[in-house]
Amino acid sequence: MFRTLLLGSLLLTSSLLAISPSYAVAPAPSVYESMSGTANTNMDTSAGSSGSLGFTGNWIKVLAQKQGPAAGLAAIYTNTYNSQLAFPANSRFTVPANNTYASTSSSIWSMYYSARQLSTPLNFDTNGTFYLSYLMEAPFDGASTGSAVMGILNGLPTASTDTSKNAIFVGWTYNSGLTIQPTSANYSVWYPTNTYPYTGPASSASANNKSWFVIVKITTVASGNDTIQAKEFAPTDTLPVSDSSLTWDVSYSAAITGSWGYLSAQTEYNGLIDELRGGSTYESVAGAPTTPVIGAPTVVGTPNKGINTNLTVTVGAAGYFRFYIDGKRIPACLKVVATGSSPNFTATCSWKPPVRGLHSIYATYTSTDVSYINTTTPTALISVISRTNNR
Repeated sequence: MFRTLLLGSLLLTSSLLAISPSYAVAPAPSVYESMSGTANTNMDTSAGSSGSLGFTGNWIKVLAQKQGPAAGLAAIYTNTYNSQLAFPANSRFTVPANNTYASTSSSIWSMYYSARQLSTPLNFDTNGTFYLSYLMEAPFDGASTGSAVMGILNGLPTASTDTSKNAIFVGWTYNSGLTIQPTSANYSVWYPTNTYPYTGPASSASANNKSWFVIVKITTVASGNDTIQAKEFAPTDTLPVSDSSLTWDVSYSAAITGSWGYLSAQTEYNGLIDELRGGSTYESVAGAPTTPVIGAPTVVGTPNKGINTNLTVTVGAAGYFRFYIDGKRIPACLKVVATGSSPNFTATCSWKPPVRGLHSIYATYTSTDVSYINTTTPTALISVISRTNNR
């Protein structure tokens, strides 16, 4: 009896108690470069876009040589060909309006190759996970008609003949399939005699035959083989909320050592690399819809049986709620619209508790913002007491 009275006293002093954690929004990337620039202008000695993150210094040309039918030296990376770059259908990312990359003229047959130093290098001698993403264009009209790869380098060659620095590139290179290519940093990825052993299945033509969104996962280990995995998405594809359900298009596994401190873009003919992102989580680079910050239902004071009571829920995105008590819908609160502005929205359920005692309260959230998915609030416990006045 004493334990029952004590429990009731505690519940009266704290009428709502959340018993589940709240949800969080996706973290922002730690590396970002919009690659903004006027069409046909180069990125040599350029510090990148004003919103870039995670880089030190400028973009500079990599001293390298092109292999293949028209061998020669690499040129400065240049935005030269694009008309339809696009993120997947459900991505919350968009190409910034100031990214004036668009051009309808194809490039000449030159290798364009530039790199920029990361503020925090990737360390392949420790356990860790790092994700990269970027938009890639290598037009697909029955066959690949361009080379577009993004790479990580462990240093910059001091000359076009310097083979002491290494690179690992991910992208397309005249083979109509996503490829991971380890190579010396002073060479172009594409050359006729290469068989590309780390290549995924042939890609289907995207809706606009131009654009793909590529996500790369790099898993490093202190000893043993490190792993690099990649997946491409067409503009009409749907991004998964997490990478746990992903079937990667291509994987590469090897013992990689040392510090890799440069990101690079290497393209040829109709290829293009844009909108680079990097971070420690899939969510930070994917742009898939995420769960908004959401709270458990709350109430001011102690609810009384039969007396009007306001249940309130806060959420970080637009949408509406359906409220439940002990697993049953509250009839007056089947579609309560959250009001406010981002990131602070509130929904209030006006309700008369019908029964005394301890009850569980939660609400289901339906998003009206494509950047967020539907979810359920944490559950709260509410103690309803007898009314203190006459009817």
